[in-house]
Order: sequence, then structure tokens, then C-alpha cells
Amino acid sequence: LGRWAEAITLLRPGVERGDTRALPLLGYALAHAGKRDEALAIQDRLIASWRQGGIGAFDLAYVPAALGDRDQAFAWIDRAVLDSSLGFFPGWRLGFAGPPYDDLRADPRLGRLHTRLGLQNR
Repeated sequence: LGRWAEAITLLRPGVERGDTRALPLLGYALAHAGKRDEALAIQDRLIASWRQGGIGAFDLAYVPAALGDRDQAFAWIDRAVLDSSLGFFPGWRLGFAGPPYDDLRADPRLGRLHTRLGLQNR
């Protein structure tokens, strides 16, 4: 709905509690709210967590997608396919439904990814 300030307010407590699912969403919301530096700081935290095995590569696609860096977003999605972290995200079976993927929907790579994952008829 584009209510980024509200989303940020709702996500921050989860991040403070250590909810690893809230952190990429917070970065996504910050990016859309025009808080690029904060979003990039979240991305740095996500990369550090990924390097330590705390999260899968899929979580790293949110911030670049929101910032319009489709190349980086797809690079992380490709890694997620390889490291199997894509399987932890239930939305991929629905053809990458949901707001984070609205930013990627016009990119032909999403269609190729659908084909690669057997989602082309969905």
C-alpha cells in the first residue's frame, strides 16, 4: 500500500528482538521510504549474517530489488536457488508473488527464473 513509515514502525521491534525474517523486510521498507543509507546498512548486516550461515541468500534480494538494482537482486536469487534457501520462502511456488517482487516483475529474468523452476504455467 506504500505506507512505508508504518511498515518501518511495525518491523523495527521484530528486528530489535532478533527476528531474522523482519530484517530484510525492514531494509525493503527503508529503501522504498527513500532511506537509502539505512537500507544499505541493513543490507550490510544481512550480508554479514549470510556469510556466517545465519540466513540464506534469498533474504539478500529484498533491498537491492527495492533500490532498483535488479542485477544485484537477481544475483542473490540465483544464489538462493543454488543454496536451497529459496525453499524457505513459500511465495516462490506462487511465481514470486508479493510486494518485494513487484519491483522485479517487468524484468525478463523473472520469466526465465519461472521457467527454470517449473513455474511458467502459473
